[in-house]
Amino acid sequence: MKAFTPKELTQMSAAELIDKMTKGELSIVGAFKRKKLLRELWAGKTGAKFIIWLSQLHCKDSDGATKRKALSKSLKRVAPYVGNGRISENLDETGAIFAFNHPSLGEILRLIEYCTDNFPKKQMLFPVTIAWFEALAPKFEFLKSIGITITPTITPTAVDEILNGKDTFKEELSSLTSKLTAYYLELVQDTLEHNGIVLVAPSATRKQFIFDSEAQKNGEEPIEPQTLSLIVTQLKKAAPALDYLLYPICVVPPDFYSTGLNLFEKYTLSPCAYFNSCEAQHLATKRVKPRKLIDAVDDSHKAKHSKAPRKLEYDFLMQLADCLCSLNRPLLVTRPDYIPDVVDIWKDYS
Repeated sequence: MKAFTPKELTQMSAAELIDKMTKGELSIVGAFKRKKLLRELWAGKTGAKFIIWLSQLHCKDSDGATKRKALSKSLKRVAPYVGNGRISENLDETGAIFAFNHPSLGEILRLIEYCTDNFPKKQMLFPVTIAWFEALAPKFEFLKSIGITITPTITPTAVDEILNGKDTFKEELSSLTSKLTAYYLELVQDTLEHNGIVLVAPSATRKQFIFDSEAQKNGEEPIEPQTLSLIVTQLKKAAPALDYLLYPICVVPPDFYSTGLNLFEKYTLSPCAYFNSCEAQHLATKRVKPRKLIDAVDDSHKAKHSKAPRKLEYDFLMQLADCLCSLNRPLLVTRPDYIPDVVDIWKDYS
């Protein structure tokens, strides 16, 4: 594998970058040499080998559909889930975006099962972090053959990790992020035009809580990143006549869980009320009017209102929050101001 510099990477198109990564000819993670991303790459390779082994366990020479069913069957044993409710609309002739909260890695396996169980013929598009993409890249074509297309994204968390408070690679990183994001949005459009399913975690990172604070829950703080608004706004520009459904999928992890795969532990997947394409596009242009600002008219309050979250992100999170409360998991809705660590808990008991 040739060692490319970040500057050399920016001279390639997104398609060329992805092609070379799938062939093992370059590594974006390796080019920036950040320890945390390299650890994530190692963990991803381990997880990838496990997933592929499961899918090939009983049907090495079978076709893609059979392998996909075999993968789902094998996953049921090690990554069980229960569905709470059903998708209310017939998706045979409609594409859909399944947007979910992302408390761990475990829901990824369960969502693959869920889509295979309920929509066995639909293609799936999964955006993954750059480290996980490189880990899965050697099996890119295999995954595609069973109806799962993965595409790399450079998340805000990865950007912070690479920059590490410095501006050394800021320009190169911005260029790569823009290229990969544009390529991802093209794949989203193509997947929906072919009535497939786009699975996306709008938080772009693992998060235990739906809202970061009580103020954010009240609509007084912005919600970042604005992933859903970005997607539906771009779809409106590129394909204004495209119809699709946006389904919030509430992921309810086990009572005691880690941010990893949580093998053998049962998750609950609960689809919420959907937004059609027109509703989603309209909400992406509106902002929440925070409770404190409902009667406000002066300029300072208007300035604060401009920082309020977009309605699409806010309504999406509120649906997830309501679902968690209905399933007796209200503690996962809002991050508390203070989370005691193990030392503090030990002091309370000593």
